Amino acid sequence: MTLNNVSLNYLAESGETPALENIDMQVTKGEFLGIVGPSGCGKSTMLSMVAGLLLPTTGTVTVCGEKVTGPEGGKSAYMLQEDCLLDWRTIEGNATLGLEIMGRLTRETRQLTNALLKEYGLESFKHLYPRQLSGGMRQRVALVRTLATEPAICLLDEPFSALDYTSRLTLQDDVWAILRRARVTCILVTHDIPEAIAMCDRIIVLTKRPGRIKLELSVDLNTDAPNPMKKRQAPDFRSYFSRIWEEMDLSVERSSALPQQT
Repeated sequence: MTLNNVSLNYLAESGETPALENIDMQVTKGEFLGIVGPSGCGKSTMLSMVAGLLLPTTGTVTVCGEKVTGPEGGKSAYMLQEDCLLDWRTIEGNATLGLEIMGRLTRETRQLTNALLKEYGLESFKHLYPRQLSGGMRQRVALVRTLATEPAICLLDEPFSALDYTSRLTLQDDVWAILRRARVTCILVTHDIPEAIAMCDRIIVLTKRPGRIKLELSVDLNTDAPNPMKKRQAPDFRSYFSRIWEEMDLSVERSSALPQQT
């Protein structure tokens, strides 16, 4: 996936408002990329362009060697802040929703979806409804719905922000393990710097709006930790946090604190 000299301006009554400016970025197959930056800097806008929901004002977005011209290609899939499950559909019905919308629900793809539900501990819940599940389990259903379409790129837009702190840490481990096993290329947008360090192979820091790339940082914690929770205990973890924190725009109100020891 490549963004080549991408800029995007929003149109308003007062004129054009630049959201992103001169973004050059490449994501390799199987990579887990994190994007952080101040609120309003264009993080979610970048995901929308990769998904084809927004088209750049200038520059090109390429996924799997093809220029993105709209959402119809089906090469990327979103996992949002809210699980967006439909209350009147069962868990299985929610998990197959993306396939139905894309016109790809067949016996084979239904079997694949049910295999994913089983693999991720949801098989016994598939005939229940979203209101009968915890927040963490609902997000796991949302992830199965995402993976069932077999996307080339999984776009994660603050997927844990609606959860309490304990559920958030637990689901980070679950989602990270699931996506690693699936070998899906992932882009994670988050305001949580420790979350990005624990989950990602590389982190991009954006400036305040219009968002530009200020820092690209490969993450190598020199640890054999098996999951993001354990990675937070790595000796180098705090130095990565400090480096990214120093690059965040100082004029933006800071709302997070140094990572706690977990």
